[in-house]
Amino acid sequence: MLMATSTETGDAVTVSAGAVSVSKAFSPDEFPVPTVLFDLESHADEPVELRLTDDVPETVTMDAVGFHPEYDADAWTAYRDRRVQFEVTLDPGESVRTVYGVRVDDADPAAFAGEPRVELLGDDGDSPDAIDEEDALDRETTQEVREALAAEENAASPADVEAALNGGVEAGSGDSGGLALDGDGESQITLDGGDGGGGIDLDDVGAARESPSLDPTGGPTTDDRRETDDRSLTAAVAAEIGAGDVPDEDVDALRDALGVETPPTAAEVAAELEGDLGGEPTVPTAAEVAAELEGDLGGEPTVPTSVEVRLDRLQSTVADLSAYTDALENFLDEEGDGQQAIEGFRADVEQLEGEVASLDETMAGVESRLDEMTVTVEEAREAAEDIDPETEAPLDRLEDRVAAIDSRADEFEAEAERLDEFRERLTGALGAAE
Repeated sequence: MLMATSTETGDAVTVSAGAVSVSKAFSPDEFPVPTVLFDLESHADEPVELRLTDDVPETVTMDAVGFHPEYDADAWTAYRDRRVQFEVTLDPGESVRTVYGVRVDDADPAAFAGEPRVELLGDDGDSPDAIDEEDALDRETTQEVREALAAEENAASPADVEAALNGGVEAGSGDSGGLALDGDGESQITLDGGDGGGGIDLDDVGAARESPSLDPTGGPTTDDRRETDDRSLTAAVAAEIGAGDVPDEDVDALRDALGVETPPTAAEVAAELEGDLGGEPTVPTAAEVAAELEGDLGGEPTVPTSVEVRLDRLQSTVADLSAYTDALENFLDEEGDGQQAIEGFRADVEQLEGEVASLDETMAGVESRLDEMTVTVEEAREAAEDIDPETEAPLDRLEDRVAAIDSRADEFEAEAERLDEFRERLTGALGAAE
């Protein structure tokens, strides 16, 4: 948040904050009530959001402060602690004038010479949400001064009345602020061409054209209030005429009093136009309109870059989808569709089921043979147990004799080996003797 620095130039006070300068001046007679004027100017290279705060003098009550509707009144806020704030966003090089008025009997310019405070809002400053809404005054509190500030602009001009009589504009759409109803918006005026008991004298309409008189002190006089009522009456008359609620004879009387010519009817306007055009009007065809538009645009319309990017992405997606479709078609041509694959799987399953059934039969035969072999082994074991013990004794004796024979055979082999050694020794000795 950048705070302001100030300088004084004549009767004006100038403060600055960053690249924004604010000039404050007091004018007792530029508007119907004394007014404080602010001229804001930005020298920044980018938009600047700022908050302008000014203190109201102790001699002025807050219900005597108001804001002009044509000088950004909605951007102003009045607070109970005797301050007013104005928030605005200025573009580079932009300048803005805004005002607020005070209703006082004797305005002292020195009391309004205090320096305003300027704060730049943004990433490093406060946000507009920091405003204390509970301390702000209702707009109804400043409505009386607001109406006094806009008194001159809201006055009904003869041109507005004439436009309403001709049906060209609605009440309240004039160039100098338009025609407005009373402040409460509930005034209802009815013109009666009969006995005149509820009618309106045309002198009242003429009186509404006069400018309001101002007290030298800046406050409204009794004549001001009377002429303000006249302006409201005139505005109500214009509103009634614009809504079509006034009898034709009363409208004609008003036209005669104001010197307004009767507007031509629709048939007269159509006849005059037909005469100027020299016949029936021609309506261009759609092709002619398209050709003219194309000529005005200088050729084919241009497509935004974002649209081109999205179109390129869409085209790429379509190309990928087309390639996938081609690959799927080739697979179906080579492998067949899913139904064919399912039929092949079903045949393989049926074949496997047959092989499993055959294996089950083979296993059953093996189990049967195992059962038979088990019976045979049991029978052999039983037969071995039934051998006569007397038969077993000779067998034992036979085994003993066989063992003795084996022992003696071993002895004979040892003796033979000794004889072989002796013969070799003898042969060697004889050979040496010779």
